[in-house]
Amino acid sequence: MNNDKSIPLADAHVLVRDPANGPMLNPLTPGEVLSLGRAPGNTIVLHDERASRNHAEIRVNDDGKWVIHDLKSRNGTTVGANEITSEHTLIDGDTIQIGSITILYCEGPPPSLSEADESDTDGTGITGEMSAEIAEWHSTIRYRRNRSRLLDDIRESARTAPKVGQAAAELCRLAFTLGRTTEVPSAANRALESAMLGSNASKGMVLLPTPEAIHEERMTVTDLYGVAAVPSDLRIDAIPTNLIEAVLATDEAILAGPETVGEQPPAITIAAPIRVNGKPIGAIYLSSEPSDDEKSPDDLEFVIAVCDAIGQVYTNLEARETLSTRLAT
Repeated sequence: MNNDKSIPLADAHVLVRDPANGPMLNPLTPGEVLSLGRAPGNTIVLHDERASRNHAEIRVNDDGKWVIHDLKSRNGTTVGANEITSEHTLIDGDTIQIGSITILYCEGPPPSLSEADESDTDGTGITGEMSAEIAEWHSTIRYRRNRSRLLDDIRESARTAPKVGQAAAELCRLAFTLGRTTEVPSAANRALESAMLGSNASKGMVLLPTPEAIHEERMTVTDLYGVAAVPSDLRIDAIPTNLIEAVLATDEAILAGPETVGEQPPAITIAAPIRVNGKPIGAIYLSSEPSDDEKSPDDLEFVIAVCDAIGQVYTNLEARETLSTRLAT
């Protein structure tokens, strides 16, 4: 950019590539600060637990140049291959990285969102703009995970965190029980019992595909039904289906709350994908009252492990049913 402040700043934009949202284009306006962070009050809300609530900001400095300023974030901000510690002057084409989120700084005509969408997503994530309700949920997210590491180095983990040892023992009991299960509903009920016990949830639901939707390439909430629920009269329309939709789209487990969203009461919410052949085909939903017993990533990873167990049983039982049908004909 030109150092002469009398010459207007070149048109500048940032293209945010967030795995939870897909690409989002934001113009930069001289005199305004573009804030980045997990807190809902930011100009751009970052949906990654590695981002701080108020992580960084982009603004024009005294020399009339666009700069990014790291606000003493927990996990830092990188531009290109370099981690910045305070203020960094941006040049056209700079790539900013915060956790899993990539932010491209560009000058001149804005890049095409459709081009960014084609190059940066595989069609399975949420792309484009989200509804206000989904955006509200994303701003309440505390932790995200796509796999469970709960049983990795279990001896050391159990020694330092008794809760991890208890969770591992419950998973062993669950695996033993599910190994003898012959029907999906009974497996789902037993898994829900374990998930609620391990996460101290007060209500929950296991959602699996309806027979008509079982071969769909990508599942949505409308393809699912509640195969197990506590309380037993809990209905799908009484749970935050937008959060379930986000889990199915991103293939990530989410721990959110306790802020109120829409008509949902304040609660700590966990939603995690049930996978078959590496793709999400269902989900577990859990909810608990806000309390002093704060949930941690271990709670989320425990629920993911339960989901993995359900997915394996579902695969085995479906294969058994398919084989029986073929033999019968």
